[in-house]
Amino acid sequence: MKLTGAYRVSTAAGFTDVEPLARALIETAPDRLVWGSDYPHLSFADKVGPVQLWNLLGKWAPDEAARRRILVENPQRLFGFP
Repeated sequence: MKLTGAYRVSTAAGFTDVEPLARALIETAPDRLVWGSDYPHLSFADKVGPVQLWNLLGKWAPDEAARRRILVENPQRLFGFP
């Protein structure tokens, strides 16, 4: 599953209403997730920026090992990167 598009479903400032779901996914299956920014956010450019989305991952996954899985190890395995 790709952790992305919080701005597409959120109705709360700072996307705080998406946080419980993101944290539950990360706690349950950190080895089955990848992260994506969905840049350039064409339909949402007035609501979100890539830095804001990047910072969400640090909030949702404060554990460095979990972030490494999501950002490095899982994409390597999924896409067959060396």
